[in-house]
Amino acid sequence: MTQKYENRDLPLNDDKSFNVTVEVDCVSTTIKINLYLDDVKRLINCEICKNKIGCSYMSRRKHMFYEHLNCIKYSLRNVNNIKKFDVLFVGFLTINKCFPSEVVCSDFQCLSCGFFYKSEHGRVNHIALCHQNDFLVQRP
Repeated sequence: MTQKYENRDLPLNDDKSFNVTVEVDCVSTTIKINLYLDDVKRLINCEICKNKIGCSYMSRRKHMFYEHLNCIKYSLRNVNNIKKFDVLFVGFLTINKCFPSEVVCSDFQCLSCGFFYKSEHGRVNHIALCHQNDFLVQRP
């Protein structure tokens, strides 16, 4: 199941919110979501440790893995045969606990266009196919 953001009122870098239309099993729902993805100077507080963190998803993810790794380990203590998906999913839930007021992205979401994928492999393939011109390679 692939979902995507549709019907944006304004570009993400100009707007603080946009409408998301999600269709699952032929039922369409529109939700207004507040976003600050491009506001790199804005800091937010972690609800668990009260540290100020940059508002981007990558900053929140990095903070969670560096500062709250014990929360993830505790949540996975009874899981046998732990896979990368298990760690990322519990990390995703921990990010939501740390920053409940923020839009929660995930490792299975393309940060450029908002598509969600069932696996990290699907997301990586999407980026390689759809956004390969977005990256600059610098040679020495």
